[in-house]
Amino acid sequence: MINFLCRIFCGDKTTAKVQKNQWIPRNQVVDSIMSDLDHAIEYLSPRAGGAWTGRVTKETAMALQARIALFEGTWEKYHANTPFRAAVNQSAKFLQKAADVSGALITQSESTGYPALDNVGDEYGYWNVFNQTDYASSREVLFWRKYLVGQTAHNWNRYTDNGAGRGATKDLIDSYLKADGTPVTPGYDDATLAKVAAGRDPRLKQTICINDEEHIRWHSNPIRYFEAPMFDGWDASESALTGYQPYKGHNNREVDMSPGNSSIEGQIYFRYGEVLLIYAEAKVELGDGTISQTDLDRSINKLRERAGMVPMTTSVTNDPNFEFAALSPLMQEIRRERKIELALEGFRHYDIMRWAAAGELIVGKIPVGAKKAQWENFQFDNPEERELRQEKFDQIINDLVTDANGYIKPFKNTLNGGSEGYKFDVNRDYLLPIPINERTMNPNLGQNPGW
Repeated sequence: MINFLCRIFCGDKTTAKVQKNQWIPRNQVVDSIMSDLDHAIEYLSPRAGGAWTGRVTKETAMALQARIALFEGTWEKYHANTPFRAAVNQSAKFLQKAADVSGALITQSESTGYPALDNVGDEYGYWNVFNQTDYASSREVLFWRKYLVGQTAHNWNRYTDNGAGRGATKDLIDSYLKADGTPVTPGYDDATLAKVAAGRDPRLKQTICINDEEHIRWHSNPIRYFEAPMFDGWDASESALTGYQPYKGHNNREVDMSPGNSSIEGQIYFRYGEVLLIYAEAKVELGDGTISQTDLDRSINKLRERAGMVPMTTSVTNDPNFEFAALSPLMQEIRRERKIELALEGFRHYDIMRWAAAGELIVGKIPVGAKKAQWENFQFDNPEERELRQEKFDQIINDLVTDANGYIKPFKNTLNGGSEGYKFDVNRDYLLPIPINERTMNPNLGQNPGW
């Protein structure tokens, strides 16, 4: 978010040039953004649980400010020794701001009941946050966009039903803890989707499709259940590429609701669940024992309570699946919670950028999906599915490429046939190049590092 804003105000550079050879430090730009948001928070009316009006509220501005402050605070902290560092490291100031404003929203929630998490106590409460056509009564969704058939609509469900051209990777799947709060061990039995989900964090089966006669594709007559991933969609944009087909965000109730492939699920921009994660991360990043068990209980453990997971404690044991060797177990556990809770919501790329973590999480990595063998010689039970899909499904399964352990490799025509990992220049690619036409219009802009 802050890099997007910095691109607006400073041409995507770490500092902004106002005239030749003079630069405004990036955190001075962020200071101005914080000041603007301070005024917005002061003057905007709170919703405070009242009726939804469609207008931006005080709570929305607070969520935006917390998001930006966390981004800048962690960017400056983890890029301190990179070409993308701030001229003067003010990470602690922005992290404190993120903790303060998110903490204020939590305190408001505790005293007034708004905002708050939706669907607590509902078995599929997490999943149901992401597929509603109207969030006017939601206490969790702070700001959203409404769609109406015949006025403004979209085609999301056409894609979510068929995999959306997406698929979770094994890396994400392995990040989900077991239901007792302990990690899965490398080499655990993941031969089938059902085995993958068995005994795991309930958010896993609410994020990907499992062929368990619980995951409904459509509430039609008769009900159509998920049987196998849509490897065989009409094209790549309507296929599930890894075998772990997204379920989060799919509204299976909409089959007869919207004519002409017009979907009307609301688009979520800010939700209280993210605010809870911002608070916990900012507190642990501030260090020196700033985060306490009380802090975890009023933030991350609220998310875990809704999910039906055991609470997190400040005493976290080491986990073979931790992604960052240099970080404390508690910080890693909080990052993992963010990865799980916000999965498929569009945050992961920017998290990796602000953590300066591409060297650990992107460079040379070859993504893989589920075990291919579970769909060899697979036969659809539903006669309609069998008639429409079986022949094409069989052919695609036959053509899927796997690694030595039988996991699907979605990139068989790129990454040098899938044998080379992702390319990312850690001395260049954290910022995009400033386009030639922008530099032509303003020669004072210069160029970002490494380009």
